[in-house]
Amino acid sequence: MVGLSIFVALGGGVGDVVYDWLHEPEFRKLFGLCENYDARVRAYVQCHCAGAEDLFAHQKYVHEVVVESWRLPNAEDAHRFNHPILDPNGTRWLPVNRNDLLYHAGVQSINVRPMKIVLTDEEQLQVARLLDRKPAVVVQPYAGLSDRDGFDPPAIQRLCEALIKLNNQVNILIVGKNHERGHKYAREEVLFEHPAVTNLIDRLGIRVAYHLVAGCSAFCGPHSNLVRAAWDHRRRCACVLPSPLMTDHLPKLDQKYTYGFRQPEVRQFTYEFEPGGERRFWTLDTETLARFLLYG
Repeated sequence: MVGLSIFVALGGGVGDVVYDWLHEPEFRKLFGLCENYDARVRAYVQCHCAGAEDLFAHQKYVHEVVVESWRLPNAEDAHRFNHPILDPNGTRWLPVNRNDLLYHAGVQSINVRPMKIVLTDEEQLQVARLLDRKPAVVVQPYAGLSDRDGFDPPAIQRLCEALIKLNNQVNILIVGKNHERGHKYAREEVLFEHPAVTNLIDRLGIRVAYHLVAGCSAFCGPHSNLVRAAWDHRRRCACVLPSPLMTDHLPKLDQKYTYGFRQPEVRQFTYEFEPGGERRFWTLDTETLARFLLYG
């Protein structure tokens, strides 16, 4: 059968898009639909963060990406993304989660395979070069919402200095991306320079950043998009949380946002931040944090 058109829909923050792409069982059908039914796949992406479409670059099982503005879940989108979408040219796109529609379109069985985040050969070399010197500690200081940031520039400097003091061979890779979003009021920046520190903010897409975390010695960051990459690849992971603003909120979250905290190589660190108050980054114990990242 030739000419099957399939769509998938992803949304939320870039961490949600990445997590769902790798974990959502429905997306595992794309392998069989493309390999056995010559399907063409369209991804609809409604994301807080600019650049989420980078996830699908060089992806064999996604042929086109439609980026839409993020909005809260609503009945209109729920209906739209659970029914066929008809293009003006007459192409009828079927939602991947509707097995009944796939069956009526001629799909008898589907081989499944988890989706991956693909790198080009050049990007693989880039990741290998960045991680070449060990221990390689990836730090994501900032979150998609500034209230969840783990660091400000002085706290980043204190952490880097503590890491270098403990091991002058440490390789510190700092990642992040500036973008416009409500409640993102702090610019992502690093004001500390040292040969051991590579500032990669605004220089990497999500695919390369994800693979840096997957291959690093240890990861440090807020409860934001890359922490689950550390959890999934069982990296030593320090998650920096404002307390009580975020620590009180954690028990209310879906398990998909908290499962890593049950892993023995994951530890929480906090700084003081009352709702409506001042972010007191100077209360973060960066010396203990540095020791954990290097030695566990």
